[in-house]
Amino acid sequence: MAGGMGMSTTISTDLRRRIVKAVTEGEMSRRQAADRFMVSPASAVRIVKEFKVYGTVEAPAATRPPKSKLPAHEGLIREMLAADPDATLVEICAMLLAKANFSITDGAVCRFLKRIDLRVKKKASSRTSRRGRTSPKSGESSAA
Repeated sequence: MAGGMGMSTTISTDLRRRIVKAVTEGEMSRRQAADRFMVSPASAVRIVKEFKVYGTVEAPAATRPPKSKLPAHEGLIREMLAADPDATLVEICAMLLAKANFSITDGAVCRFLKRIDLRVKKKASSRTSRRGRTSPKSGESSAA
């Protein structure tokens, strides 16, 4: 792909059309078209495949991920954390499902809480050590 386009550059409709024409008219293979038009072989293969499936050489519209639905539940989340400040992310997800019939991942809850500047525990408390205390309690001497 010497002299080709960067990964983030959209391939123009005109260039897509020329790649499809060269391949569908039997002039060259997809990889040869990629070399000739200075695009990656994967792009040439994808462009021809999209043309065969969808019948168009237009680039697909850029899409954005859907917006979070958590902001609508911010008040409920704050109430739950006020009632149980030690709730873990998994427990918050379970409470949202129980109280608002809203299913969400702990990762999404974590990102939302960071965005609204709240912090919670990520894991439940671990079990106590079998060895017991290795340092004296404050106010006790270490001499036996």
